[in-house]
Amino acid sequence: MHDEGLIHIYISKIQTIAAKALAGEPFESPTENVVIEAVSHIKGVKTSNPLENLQAFAGRLNLLAEITHPSQPKYQATIQYACELVRKQVASL
Repeated sequence: MHDEGLIHIYISKIQTIAAKALAGEPFESPTENVVIEAVSHIKGVKTSNPLENLQAFAGRLNLLAEITHPSQPKYQATIQYACELVRKQVASL
């Protein structure tokens, strides 16, 4: 079972970056930093399975990207980028 609270923390951080991207701020580096932080935190948690947490995190990001309105391409691009980064981490485990 995954840790919903832990995942929510990092979803919120990615959403904040995505909102700033709508205003023209760059999103790649901040997104990479949050994903690195999230993966490190998730791997360090001993009360739940890191792989399940990372898969749930990627799944939530993917869903969020899919439901983002097409009028917000920068928001969607940020979420998709984060999802790709997390999926790479899952594949490396």
